[in-house]
Amino acid sequence: MDRIVGIGEYDVSNSKNDIIKTFALASCVAVTAYSLLKMAAGMVHIVLPSPVASNKKIITRPCYYASSGIHLLIDRMCSSFDCPKDELVVNIFGGADSILKSDVFNIGKKNIKAVKATLVK
Repeated sequence: MDRIVGIGEYDVSNSKNDIIKTFALASCVAVTAYSLLKMAAGMVHIVLPSPVASNKKIITRPCYYASSGIHLLIDRMCSSFDCPKDELVVNIFGGADSILKSDVFNIGKKNIKAVKATLVK
């Protein structure tokens, strides 16, 4: 069964018939985690590195951000399927540069940097 991960969402599964996928990454970053030992996989679709202090969206959409979404994915993999953290294979996809030459935000690069920093923690 196809399990579609929307923007700012995550999903996990341990069914060998499930396919977890997402669309339209661009500057967004998809982080996947897989446990060969437990035959479980998960994905989170990250939109931004971290919330602005005044942004209340983190409460309703924590997977929007690298700073909170990755923790949810890893914690869910470990709690739902008893995956050891040190056994998870983690991959990063996306984080594209803007096609606009005047892009001063560089969200793709900032997302990748935030994802890597969060994973190191």
